[in-house]
Amino acid sequence: MAGLPVVATKVGGVPELVEDGVTGFLVPPKDPEALAQALQKLIDGPELRKKMGRAGREKALKNSPWTACSERLKRHTRR
Repeated sequence: MAGLPVVATKVGGVPELVEDGVTGFLVPPKDPEALAQALQKLIDGPELRKKMGRAGREKALKNSPWTACSERLKRHTRR
């Protein structure tokens, strides 16, 4: 989990993983102009990159099955 923003297309389950404008950008499939615009926003915005990267990492850690598993293990070992 590198903490980097994502630029992806709005297909399949991707919109469930990437929050458009929060953890990255979702663009329509087969739209190179929209892809270029999203990438340019990240190139031009170092603070935006950091903010989206942090948000994506937090979301991934929060929703990771390994996070839930480790929390359960911690609870059991404290007994």
